Amino acid sequence: MLITKFDVCTGPRNKDCTVLNATILGGGNLNVDVKVKQNCNPSKAKILVISNGKELVRLQMNKPCDHLFLRPLLESLFTVTKNCVILKWTSSG
Repeated sequence: MLITKFDVCTGPRNKDCTVLNATILGGGNLNVDVKVKQNCNPSKAKILVISNGKELVRLQMNKPCDHLFLRPLLESLFTVTKNCVILKWTSSG
């Protein structure tokens, strides 16, 4: 898959608990640096994949940790409690 654009939704938030920077490396790799400034509980998630102007995937969920595939992804990137609280931490890569 060739990545040409990556946008972070800044949508409405109750609190701004993260800082996220992303860089596209070599077209196919996405380097994401995340700093979780304080413990936070993700209440919503939206994932949109577009290829050649056509929408391929659209996921919108109110409880990301209840999602079959998203919870393991969150757990692999962050320290997540059983109640879906992402603990204060910094990730790179």
